[in-house]
Amino acid sequence: MNALPALQNLELNDLLLDNADARHLLDELCYSNCHKLRTLRLVNVSKEPCPLMHVGIFVALRELWLSPVTIGDEVVVLLGSSKVRDLIIYQDKHSEEAPPVNRKSWKKCAGNNPELRVHLLIQGPSVRRDHIWQPGAPVASVIYETPTSRISPWGLMTVVENYSQTLRAFGHVGAPHFQSPKKFSERFDSMLVLLCRSCRQLETLVIRERVSTCTLLLMASSATSLRRFIVRRNAVVLRNDWPANPEWTPVFRQWLKRNSRSYERTEAEIGSGIGHVGWKMLPDVRFKAVKLDVRQL
Repeated sequence: MNALPALQNLELNDLLLDNADARHLLDELCYSNCHKLRTLRLVNVSKEPCPLMHVGIFVALRELWLSPVTIGDEVVVLLGSSKVRDLIIYQDKHSEEAPPVNRKSWKKCAGNNPELRVHLLIQGPSVRRDHIWQPGAPVASVIYETPTSRISPWGLMTVVENYSQTLRAFGHVGAPHFQSPKKFSERFDSMLVLLCRSCRQLETLVIRERVSTCTLLLMASSATSLRRFIVRRNAVVLRNDWPANPEWTPVFRQWLKRNSRSYERTEAEIGSGIGHVGWKMLPDVRFKAVKLDVRQL
């Protein structure tokens, strides 16, 4: 790497080094490229938790990918003094065990670098665990790209409690390898509506698990900033299955009842609400092709 002084983008994946080697992985790069590197992707470079302090030295760095095992309090504080705009915390089967960063460190980082956006991304067919949550981080997106990840009430509540002021995107991408519950009482429709009501900056939402047309209408009417709403058509049941809410007016209750009885009316009302005339739920073929670039969310 010392022989590439003009290098601007570097990607190192799955090295799985011992900590002694991982700590010195970027020594030469810091010497030769500290003023030029703009994108750095370090995914699974160590086997065990090993914060890489070097990432705070690259003064031109704008985009940084790290596994949870290479982030620590000191690293986060350093990023507060950097020009990094997108920090993608990438998690897969090699990085499911790591401690979260202290809330105070994230708060200090966000205070010093208010333009920093953190993205929590899980990928891979073998991932079984949820995100390693980072309380206090300025999280802009929470994305699952794994067929085994389900909607979790605990996970949704964690998102609402920690990221309601910063979240711009949330979703599960790709075809699921599991069956969703059919009964309303066994699903988490109410938690999804809570997410939409609480996260006022939410612009992108991807839903692949079973929900009702009534739930979709409630989500779209609650998420005032929603502009990109991607829904898997085969998971949507035609039903007005919500219990009566005393906060609903008779007009709103009738609106839900009438439109949730038709897929076409549900789509038309959602399209009107999010400013996307002609909005449609996606068949499986098109839903499987959906890709989210967290840097553009």
